[in-house]
Amino acid sequence: SFRVLHLHPSKRRDDILQFSLSVYSLTYPPEYDAISYTWDAQSFDVGAICHGKRFLITKNCQMILTTLRRKKKVRLIWIDQICVNQGDFGDRASNVQNMGTIYKKSKNVFIWPGHVDIETRDFL
Repeated sequence: SFRVLHLHPSKRRDDILQFSLSVYSLTYPPEYDAISYTWDAQSFDVGAICHGKRFLITKNCQMILTTLRRKKKVRLIWIDQICVNQGDFGDRASNVQNMGTIYKKSKNVFIWPGHVDIETRDFL
């Protein structure tokens, strides 16, 4: 099994990110997108809301999720920083072992190069 982030929609780009997490079987997963990106040496200092509670993420994570967030519809996403419990070695090891399958079964894989301009955002 693996977790998938349900990214809640927002009509305003500057609204705080809100999401929830659900667990699915890798055998029969829902349709979701996966994200590959760099964490760099960023700290977890950007606020988001997960299941109604404050949740800290990195700036890179915030930027890609804000870029991919839809205006009217929930988007299902696998992003390791949130979908993998970073404080649990067993969960990290299990997800690393399944990472190839997680990427392979996703509808799309987005590669995030870091900061984007308007033209790049429109491409995404």
